[in-house]
Amino acid sequence: MSRPDTGGGGRDRRRVRDGLAARRRGRHIRKCRPVKVVRFDESPTFEPRGHAGVLNHALVSTQWHDTDAVSVWWGRFDDGGASDLHRHAGATQVYVVLDGEFVVDDGETELRLGPRDTAIIGPGEPHRIRAVGNSEVMVITTPGLR
Repeated sequence: MSRPDTGGGGRDRRRVRDGLAARRRGRHIRKCRPVKVVRFDESPTFEPRGHAGVLNHALVSTQWHDTDAVSVWWGRFDDGGASDLHRHAGATQVYVVLDGEFVVDDGETELRLGPRDTAIIGPGEPHRIRAVGNSEVMVITTPGLR
C-alpha cells in the first residue's frame, strides 16, 4: 500500500527519518541536574526589609538554594501588612494572589487584586503591596533576589 503524497516529497520523509535516527542516538534527551525539593514547612522564613506584617517562606532563593536565575517566595500578609514603596533596579517581580485581597500601587495609581489575579512589575518600577484582610501571595522574581 502506498502512502499519499503530502506535497513534501522525499524531503519530508528524510526529515522524519533523520529525526528518528537522532532520537535513537539520544540527542533528544537533555541532561538535567538532580531535582531539588524544598519542603514548605522546612523552607527558610523571613520578614523582608521595608515590610511590616509579612512573613515570607523562601521556596527558591539566591541565598539558600544556590540559584540566581529566579526567586520564589510564598508570603503571608496580616490584615494591613504592607511593603514600603520600593523598586528592584534589575529585576522583574510578579505577584500572584493565592488568597485574600491586595492593593498594589506605584505611588500614584492603586489596583485591587483578588485570588488568582497577577501583577507584573518591570525592572526599576516603583511599587508597594498591601493586604486587605489576611492574605497570601506567591512572589516570583527574575533574576533572583535574596
